[in-house]
Amino acid sequence: MPRRTKTFDLEEEKRRLNEQLDELADKEAEDIRAEQAEGQTSTPQWDRQERREEAQRLEQMLVGVEWALDPDNEDEIDPIEEVTLGALNAAEYGLVSDYMAEQVDQFQGPTEDGRGEQMRRAIFATGAIIEAPFIDDDVRNSNISEKYREVAQLAPQFVYWLEQRGDELTTPEVEGNGFATRVEDKMTEETAPPSTPSPKHS
Repeated sequence: MPRRTKTFDLEEEKRRLNEQLDELADKEAEDIRAEQAEGQTSTPQWDRQERREEAQRLEQMLVGVEWALDPDNEDEIDPIEEVTLGALNAAEYGLVSDYMAEQVDQFQGPTEDGRGEQMRRAIFATGAIIEAPFIDDDVRNSNISEKYREVAQLAPQFVYWLEQRGDELTTPEVEGNGFATRVEDKMTEETAPPSTPSPKHS
C-alpha cells in the first residue's frame, strides 16, 4: 500500500503550472531588461540556466495536462479531469524497478537513447498511479504489466507529468542538505567578512 496518496484536479494543475511559468517569465524578463540597461544582472548565470531548465520542465508538464483535459480525437481517450497518485513504498519501488529492468533487458537498441528513457518514465508513472479514468477497475488491481500497457497509450507529455508528480510524492521532503545548497553555503562562507577583527587590525 502506498505511503500516502494525493488526488490531482487537472484544471487546478493547469492553473498552477501557468502561474509558475508566469513567475519564471517575470524573473527572466527582469534580468533581460537589466542586461539591456546596465549590461549585466545580479542573477548568477547558473541560476538563470536552472530557471530556464525548470521552465522547460514545467512547459512539458503543462502540455501534458492540457492534452489530458482535451485529448486529440484520434487518441480515442476521454478527457481526464482527475488522477490519484501514490508515494511508492520500498516494496512497490522494488517491483517497479524489477519490471523496468526486465523491460530494458528486452529492449532492442541503446537504452540510453530517448526511447529507453521514455520507457523508464512510463513504467515509473505506472507504478505511481492509484486511480485514473484510463485504467479500468480490473486492470487497476492486476499486475504492473497490464497497467503499463494502458499508460503506454497516453501522450508522452502527460506521462512525463505523471512521472514527475509521482516522483515528488515518493521523494521525502528534506530541506537544506542538497548539493546546490551546500555549494551556495560554502561560497557565502568564503566571501563573508570576518565577524571579529583579525589580530593585526585589533
